[in-house]
Amino acid sequence: MQDLMTNMVESAISYHLEDIHTMLPARIVEIDYKTRKVSVQPSIKKKKRDGDNDAKGLQDMAIIQNIPLIVPASKLAIISIPAKVGDEVLVGFFERSVDNYLYGDGNTPVDPKDYRRHDYNDAVAIVGLNTFSNALEMHSEDLVIKMNATLANECTISLKPNGDVVITTPAKVIVDAGGDVDVTAGGNLTATISGDTTIDCGQTTITGEVRIDGGLSVGNDVNTDAGF
Repeated sequence: MQDLMTNMVESAISYHLEDIHTMLPARIVEIDYKTRKVSVQPSIKKKKRDGDNDAKGLQDMAIIQNIPLIVPASKLAIISIPAKVGDEVLVGFFERSVDNYLYGDGNTPVDPKDYRRHDYNDAVAIVGLNTFSNALEMHSEDLVIKMNATLANECTISLKPNGDVVITTPAKVIVDAGGDVDVTAGGNLTATISGDTTIDCGQTTITGEVRIDGGLSVGNDVNTDAGF
């Protein structure tokens, strides 16, 4: 009798645990960049049991539709990570129903309108989870922002512990400013440029001595304060 009761309790607990969700790895199957909604396919199959608690077989878990994708962001700022279909994510499941929260204004607590808990559809996806074979290498010291990792057009911004900032790219570095651009250097400024340098502006003012090692071509008059 005791064994029967134990089996019944274990079966009941196992049955209810089937509907309690915590975290799962998944991959993105659809993405909306404007609203940061994604649909994801869990990367682990569901292992079913029959009425006797015996293994019944494997089946894919259902796609979870239109859940929020978490990236570092606030109301006025975002670090935009270009997640793509096929990328791996960590899926977490909320303690309560979040439908009314997600479609509300986020300013005040909302009535969930139902009693579901840890439900399969109350999920959120977080970028950054990878299998060990797909993980991008971390730097042991620097804070690094990297794009096109391992590709020919890989570019990085590295913030080093000593305060140095290093930008590395095989392509262009573009500064598009609607106002002034101020550069203040406490030390020397060195530019090593393989191609030509063009400065197109109304007036260039240099305070201090100028040394030119090489030819100088002037397309117009040269005027000095000394009058020649």
